[in-house]
Amino acid sequence: MKLTLGLGLLSGSNLLLLFGANLYVLYALGAGASTDALFGSLVIPQLVAGILSTPLVGALVPQLAGESEDRMRRRGWSALAASTVVLGTLGLALAVTAPAWVGILLPGFSPETRRLTATLSAIQMTGMVFTSWLAIITSACQARSRFVVVEVAELAANMGAIVALAAVLNRFGLQAAAWVFAVRPLLAAILLTPLLGRPGLPGREDDFLKELWRRFKAPLFSSAYVKSGFLVDRLLCSLALPGFLSLYHLADKLVAAGVDVIRSSMVTPVLPRLTELAKAVRWNEFEAVLRKRLLTIAGVTGGAALVLLAAGWPVAGWVAGTRLDDARTLWAFLVALQGQLVAGSLAVTLAYGYYAIRDTTTPARITMIATTIGILLKVSLFPIFGLLAVAGATSFLQVFNTVAMGARLRSRMGKLNPAPELAGSRSP
Repeated sequence: MKLTLGLGLLSGSNLLLLFGANLYVLYALGAGASTDALFGSLVIPQLVAGILSTPLVGALVPQLAGESEDRMRRRGWSALAASTVVLGTLGLALAVTAPAWVGILLPGFSPETRRLTATLSAIQMTGMVFTSWLAIITSACQARSRFVVVEVAELAANMGAIVALAAVLNRFGLQAAAWVFAVRPLLAAILLTPLLGRPGLPGREDDFLKELWRRFKAPLFSSAYVKSGFLVDRLLCSLALPGFLSLYHLADKLVAAGVDVIRSSMVTPVLPRLTELAKAVRWNEFEAVLRKRLLTIAGVTGGAALVLLAAGWPVAGWVAGTRLDDARTLWAFLVALQGQLVAGSLAVTLAYGYYAIRDTTTPARITMIATTIGILLKVSLFPIFGLLAVAGATSFLQVFNTVAMGARLRSRMGKLNPAPELAGSRSP
């Protein structure tokens, strides 16, 4: 309980700082075409971060947990080297072709805004590599149950980012702000890198990368498809009035950061324990641990949603200042996205339950179905209700995702543990 509370406090602080960085830009410049360009340039880096976060941790932590220190060190550096090559190449290609794909992803922007977005996007591509480094080093730390140090490193990096933004935004403009957002994960990764130990690669007898790819590819492709919903969101935002993308980004960032806080403080710490119970074929304990964690997260996120609903209007009014229409719009987005906070956190927890029993396919398939339904709802309802339909559909697909994954996992547990006397003779 002390670990959970401590991680929750640190994660909450990181949430406030991350939100504060975005809030500072919006407050300093006001919601408009220039802030739309900055937040639009974050589309691809955020897409990569979203794709890497849950699937990579779910595939990598079980590969590292319980192994010797030497094997964990070698496997961690091997994953780091592979990600550098892959994402470095991808980032370079995307930076060069930014003017082309920005026009496709954000067609509603004016030509001038598209040019600015392309320039800022090229800067942001460096952040993709840094994000992958942080995700891999974080996974290695979590496999060693070093959860607190990860949050402390993130806290230091976020504080540095806030200070840097305050120093450069008004003086050097949006390009400097883009560099701050790109470099932030690098700062945290540098602080955590010593925990990996000296560089090394697995021996020839260790098929680590092959096995990691086997576990990672199903949730990778499904996560990429799931995040296509995020691309649809931003495309539709670009078709709305100038400044609406910035306001939606801020509301979405706050709610998504809340889900990340729950994941890092309450979900990820239980993954090694669930993995150990699954390997030991102790299904009664596995179910009890997972059920308790789900109930706790439901209570915490439900309470957080109520607090956000109560405090959201004053925050929206402060951000918008005298722009009352902007305050109403931001408040409406926050209300419509509350389903993502509660159901999204439960869905991540259930996904980790599947990962612990070495099943990455089932949550991937269910999430893809939910995403398809969500995209259809967004596209069909946007002409009628605007971006509120996008926010509402996002909440709905997370509710569907949670119900479907929960029902399927419950059925799976019944087959794995049909009776106490058979529990020790079945494996996932």
